[in-house]
Amino acid sequence: MTSKFIFKLINHLRVCWYYKLEMKYIQSLFAFCGQNVVVSNECIIAGHNNISIGNNTYIGPRCLMYSTEAKLLIGDDVTIGPQVSIVTGDHRFDVIGKLIRENTEKLPENDQDVIIENDCWIGMNVNILKGVTIGKGSIVAAGATVIKDIPPYSIYVSKDNVYRRFSDEQMVEHERLLAGGNQ
Repeated sequence: MTSKFIFKLINHLRVCWYYKLEMKYIQSLFAFCGQNVVVSNECIIAGHNNISIGNNTYIGPRCLMYSTEAKLLIGDDVTIGPQVSIVTGDHRFDVIGKLIRENTEKLPENDQDVIIENDCWIGMNVNILKGVTIGKGSIVAAGATVIKDIPPYSIYVSKDNVYRRFSDEQMVEHERLLAGGNQ
């Protein structure tokens, strides 16, 4: 046997182990996990019990999801690229006489839900911060930092560069076709 063959065999066994056993365990930790969900390897997830994931959703490698107080709701048919960070909270920085890292007090506004609606594509290296909703059918460009809500069927490049994905007529036709309509 060649070393190339042995390497391929070991890699195949590692992938089988991950997708057959480890992924099932990871999926069982979420508050809800739909069917046909892939959570790629090397993801860091805190607050599994606050995270719900819809059907047919893919979460790329090395994603970071922190949802320790607020909820993270990911819809159906969502694609999340590699190295995406989603954080539903932050620290208080307004307490006089305390270091930020020492302050464990939280106000309600320090933790807010993040919602990613159905049919979204989140590009590589995106940062999604607390309290935002990414509207249905939207695309977030690679490297973007999302700090405000994104309307449905938008392309978000930055907070100042948000574009419509479809015209009003195209959006109606798109929705009709997705619903299986032939009228």
